[in-house]
Amino acid sequence: MPPALLALSADPPPATETVSVLVPLLNDERRVLRCVRSLLGQIRVPKLDVVFLDAGSTDMTRRLVLKAAMDEPRLRLLVGAPTPQGWCPHAHACEQLAVAARGRTMVFADPGLALAPGAVAAAVAALRGPHELDLVVAEAHRRTRPAAIPPAGPQRTTSARLLAVDAETYWHVGGHCTAAHDPHGESGLIRAVRRSGGRVAIADGRHAIEFLDGSLWPRERAGTTGPAAGSRQAVTDTENSILHSFTDTARRLLAAFTTAPSQARRTPSRGALPAGPPERSAGPVADAVVNRAAGVKARESLEAREAREDTRRPRPMAS
Repeated sequence: MPPALLALSADPPPATETVSVLVPLLNDERRVLRCVRSLLGQIRVPKLDVVFLDAGSTDMTRRLVLKAAMDEPRLRLLVGAPTPQGWCPHAHACEQLAVAARGRTMVFADPGLALAPGAVAAAVAALRGPHELDLVVAEAHRRTRPAAIPPAGPQRTTSARLLAVDAETYWHVGGHCTAAHDPHGESGLIRAVRRSGGRVAIADGRHAIEFLDGSLWPRERAGTTGPAAGSRQAVTDTENSILHSFTDTARRLLAAFTTAPSQARRTPSRGALPAGPPERSAGPVADAVVNRAAGVKARESLEAREAREDTRRPRPMAS
């Protein structure tokens, strides 16, 4: 019989099998890069397979993950299919992630998690340890920051979950199909594993899991409404740095387009273009055309000048 509460090891052994870390995303631009960094920084998991699934984000979430995945073979990004009738968005996203998983162990993670470097290896060690478990749930609870005006009714607590499950057990019990109506997906899956005779344990992950505040995913993934229409959240440091990088790139491109033609229009010292008002630029394409025409005209003017000088130069008399 597994113990009621385990503790994730602070010094876990290396995981010898392929481990798939599965993360559903929905409008998580404020914290997705920190989640990516914490997952790719996992140690003692040489065969790490990180899979994100975008469940229809309307912000920069997908773009940020794509940028992070360009040079990282361990990271994949999937685009979720529309949620079928009768399913909660989060359960359907997790089901699609499980289909794409490559590992014998599947670790479902909330996008609001910042994991210690050995958290995934510790979860796998708890699953494959002497208790021979089928499912491990590592939790770390933290109450949300109090609002300026306390809301009516009891305050909600946020929970950071890291759920590790054996892939064979997951498909044997029916996967997230058994939790299609569960907004969070974990409860129905845990009950299904227990009903099938599987061994389930809860692990204390407070030393390995940190929950990052500032997300509306628990409400949005349950299918409820998010922030009011027209509202705009404050720009975080992550988003601000990305926007600045885009701005710098655009500035360099504009500088290249505006300075190169003017430098190319400089006439050679031996010839000069006819004086006249400069033509107004109508964009990069027009600048290229004007620059090419100016070069042709300058070359023709130089050749004509040299030809006139040759005709005026006295020729030596024959002896």
